[in-house]
Amino acid sequence: MSDNYVVTDESAQSLIDYYKIAFLIKFDETNGLIHELFKVLKLNIYEYDEHWTSGNYNSIRDYDEGTQLLVDPKAGKNQEKKDVKLDYFILELKGEGCRAFESRGGNWKDLFEIVKKFDFQVGRIDIAVDDFEYMDLDILSDKIIKHEYTSIFRGTAHDEYDPIVPDKDNKFTPHIRADEQKNNKTSWSATFGSENSQVQLQFYDKFQEREYRGVEVAKNQWIRCEMRFRKEKGMTAFVKVYKSLCNDNFNLMALSLLHGLIEFKEPKINGSTQATFDYRVRSRYDIWSSYNEFLQGVAESKVKPSDIKENPAKLFEKRVNWFNEATANTLLMMFGADPENFMDNLQKAMIPYLEDKKFGFMQRNQINHYRLSQGKDIVTLKELIQQFNDNLGCKAEIPTRCKEQGKDTPAEAFSSILEENEQYQMWCDEKDKRNGDI
Repeated sequence: MSDNYVVTDESAQSLIDYYKIAFLIKFDETNGLIHELFKVLKLNIYEYDEHWTSGNYNSIRDYDEGTQLLVDPKAGKNQEKKDVKLDYFILELKGEGCRAFESRGGNWKDLFEIVKKFDFQVGRIDIAVDDFEYMDLDILSDKIIKHEYTSIFRGTAHDEYDPIVPDKDNKFTPHIRADEQKNNKTSWSATFGSENSQVQLQFYDKFQEREYRGVEVAKNQWIRCEMRFRKEKGMTAFVKVYKSLCNDNFNLMALSLLHGLIEFKEPKINGSTQATFDYRVRSRYDIWSSYNEFLQGVAESKVKPSDIKENPAKLFEKRVNWFNEATANTLLMMFGADPENFMDNLQKAMIPYLEDKKFGFMQRNQINHYRLSQGKDIVTLKELIQQFNDNLGCKAEIPTRCKEQGKDTPAEAFSSILEENEQYQMWCDEKDKRNGDI
């Protein structure tokens, strides 16, 4: 059996290996847009195997190996989980489904573009990066066991920086383990992040896994680095993947994203070998040379962990919800204790934030994206303070730092700054605000 995963003669490749999208409309075979979706998928909407399920859906349609359509959701868990009406269906392309889509001549950019025409939610997107040459599996495993890396995953680092050690039965901790089925005792995987987390990373021996299945592998080694993004992080991944497909730099984007999640280290600082590895200052150590070669020069342009975040308009809505739930009682107590000076007390509390760095670009970014989603104009800090003073009769001052740095620009200039923000370019497009509500 040949292997349709290896599609390159290069020493590394990047690919989409899982794609799960919820379309927030009722599945209707007469809907023209749904027919467009199947045209891009290069599938006949009427040719499928159907099996009934006692799970969360009344029917699941299998269109080929690894490609499913989950339709007619049941009430109960689905309704509570999505907090929407049951008028939706889900497209799921597993690993084999992604490869089958490509083998049919499917184009990922076209698929992303047709999905954008729907009101949709991202369930999960997996981006895999395969290493066929650069890293040594034993060294990689050893570095993970010894914690010779920096990453965004807190759960994998022990407070005492102790290495992960196999137990007497040679079974690793949940962070690094053998095959759970025990059919393949020499297989290896290391997982960062839980099954329920919005970002998960796994390294595993893909060569051995394929060999065990009787699949002929055209490479001498195969280490898979698999990044899994769910829910809000999945939407961020959706935007980044789509933009990289438009710019024809998907591979570099995937490598940058991987580097933003984890960086393996060498026991060297500025090229000088250290006698012992000090886990408390791991960020100071040089990047592992083999990992650096694998990243193909993207070390200086990695995606920082802070870049993997939600739509800022959504973040603002969460702040409002939290305020309504957690602060209303305190405000009522403040009003009851001193009703005559209630507004003055609020103003005194807010003015220091306006005049201090605490109310910075991140906060303005969130409120301006929210204003855009509501069809309102963007406001600069200068305009915001002016409105604050006019509406509440205050005398808040424009911070000196803004004047010195030239940040009191008009709304039009501030809008262009937001449009240059790579993470949220899709939501900043006034011609298509639909995705700002995702």
